[in-house]
Amino acid sequence: MFEVIYDSQELEYKRPFGAIPINADVEFKIKANHKCKAKMIFNSSLGKEEYDLECLRQDRDYFIYYLKLNTSKYIGPIFYYFKFQVEDKIYYYSNNEELQGGIGKLSSIKPKGHYHFYVYDLKYKVPEWFKTGITYHIFVDRFNNDSSTLETVDKELWKVYGGNLKGIINKLDYLKDLGVSIIYLSPIFESESHHKYDVEDYKKITSDFGDLETFKELVSEMKKRDMHLILDGVFNHSGSNSKYFNKYSKYETIGAYQSKESPYFDWYTFNSFPDDYQCWNGIDTLPEHKQDNEDFLDYLLFNQDSIVNYWMNLGVEGWRLDAADLLTDDFLRKVYAVAKKNNPNSVIIGELWNDGTNFRYHTENEIHEYMCGCELESVTNYPLHGLILQYSNGEYDSARFIKGFYSLLENYPIEYFYSLLNFLGTHDIERVYHLLEGNVDYLKLAILLSLSLPGVPLIYYGDEAGLDGAGDPDNRRPFPWTNINSEIYNHYRSMCHMRNNNDAFKRGSIYFVENSDFLIFKRSYENENIYVILNNSTEKELNLSILSNDDIKLKNLENNEVYDIKDKLSFDGFSYKILLEQI
Repeated sequence: MFEVIYDSQELEYKRPFGAIPINADVEFKIKANHKCKAKMIFNSSLGKEEYDLECLRQDRDYFIYYLKLNTSKYIGPIFYYFKFQVEDKIYYYSNNEELQGGIGKLSSIKPKGHYHFYVYDLKYKVPEWFKTGITYHIFVDRFNNDSSTLETVDKELWKVYGGNLKGIINKLDYLKDLGVSIIYLSPIFESESHHKYDVEDYKKITSDFGDLETFKELVSEMKKRDMHLILDGVFNHSGSNSKYFNKYSKYETIGAYQSKESPYFDWYTFNSFPDDYQCWNGIDTLPEHKQDNEDFLDYLLFNQDSIVNYWMNLGVEGWRLDAADLLTDDFLRKVYAVAKKNNPNSVIIGELWNDGTNFRYHTENEIHEYMCGCELESVTNYPLHGLILQYSNGEYDSARFIKGFYSLLENYPIEYFYSLLNFLGTHDIERVYHLLEGNVDYLKLAILLSLSLPGVPLIYYGDEAGLDGAGDPDNRRPFPWTNINSEIYNHYRSMCHMRNNNDAFKRGSIYFVENSDFLIFKRSYENENIYVILNNSTEKELNLSILSNDDIKLKNLENNEVYDIKDKLSFDGFSYKILLEQI
C-alpha cells in the first residue's frame, strides 16, 4: 500500500513556515514508502509549472523527496500539490478537505483543493498606531445625536435616526475610556440614504451628519486624544442619483444617465443606453465605475485635489475599501500608491469575506495579489469571526479552533496577520449578541478571544452595550445609551484595557498548548508571557503544570491571585483565566 507523509505546517516538511518573502528560498520535503517518480505541480500568476523532486535518501521505511524553490519570479499565492508515479499507477497528495493546510490527503484522483503559500514584497511596515490599536466602527446615523436622543424618522424608504458627527465628538471621551484609539466611520459623503453607500458627491459631507467645519472639529478633537480616523471608501460604485450619474436630474450637472456627452459618461458601462447598465449586485441604484477610466482615476486618485488626497489632507489616516473583492488588483495598487505618497503612515483595509491570500470570487482560475505588499495591509477577518463564535458557544472544541487558526497563520504574511481586523460584528451580519443567543458567558469568551489574539480588534458600535439585532437592517439599531448592559460593557472595557496595558497582546508571538480539553495559548513579548485559558464546556479542573516546565508563579490579571505552577485550578463551565508569568 502506497503511503505519503507531509505536513505543510511543520518545518520538517516545509521551511520556512507560512508566507515567503520574494527572493527567498522555500524548501519542501515529503516522505513516501516506495521508490517512485515524484513531482510538484505549481499554479501561480505565471501559470502551471512542474518540477521533479530529488530523492535525498531512505530513512527507515520511507524515501525522502526534496525540492528547493526560489521565489524571485513570483508574487501572490502559489498553489501546489504532489504527483507520484509508482510503477503504472499515479497518486496525488494535496490539501485536506477543509483546505486548512497541515496534514493532507492522498488520492488516485487529481485533486481540486490544493495547498498554497503566499509570496509577498513588503514595501511598508503596517503603521504601529493601527497594529497596536483598538478600532471602533460607527454607523453614523445610529450612534449619537448632539442635541437629543436618537429617534426614528421615516424618510421615504429609509428610517433615519439622526446620528451625526457632532454626536460622535460628544462621545469621544466615552470611546477613549473604553480603550478605543481608532474610529472607522461608515460613509459620510453626500447621500439621501441612511447608510450612504450610494454616494452622490465624494467631496461633500452629507447634510444629515454635519458640515466640513464639524468634520475638521472631529479630526482636531480626535488628535487631542491621540485617536486616528479611517473613512469608508465606496469606490466601486456611486449612487444612481449622484452628480456623476444623475438619473433623476437632482443635480445641475449633466450626468452619465442623461447624455452620452456627459463628462462622466465613460465612468460607467452601459449595455444599452440609458437604462441597461452595470451595477453592484444587480441593484440599479448603484451603477459601477469603470476602474480603468483615466478621468475617473484622476478625479478619485491622481489629481492634486483628488478625493483620496482631499480627505487625507484633512486628517484622514486610512481607508476601508468597500467591496474590495470587486476592485481590480491594478486599481487597488493605484489606491495604495496614492495613499502612501500622501502619508506613508496611512493604512489601506479591504472588505473581504474570505481568506485574503486565497480569494476566488468570479472564477476558479482567478488569482489575486491582495496581500502581496502593494494593495491591502489589512482585511476583515471573517474566517476568524466564525472560529471565535463556534468555539465560544461550544460547537467547536479546542483542536478544531487551533486547526483553523493555524491555517490563517500559515497563509498570511506575518506583518499582515498582526493587522487583520478581528471583529465580532459588522453592519452586514447579525449582531454577536444575537448569534450567541444573548448568553453572556458565551459573549465573554468571544470578547476575550477577539481582544487577545494577534490582529487589530474591531468593536462594532453597540456590541459593547449588549445591543441585539438580526440581519440587515435589524443589525443597525440605534445605540442604547439609556439601556447599556453593564455586565457586557464592563467586560469589554476590562479586556480592552488588558490589551492596551500588555504589549504581549499587541505585539507578542502566540503558542498553543495542544492536546488539552481547554483552549490554551501563550502570548509572549520580550520578558512578558501571558497565558489565556478558556473552557467552553462543563466545569473541570486544569493542572497548571501543563503550561510550563519551569518553576514559575502565575498571577491572575483580573483578581491578582498568585498560583504555583504545581497548582490545580477549577474552571466553571464557559469560563476563562488570564495568567501572567512571574519568574
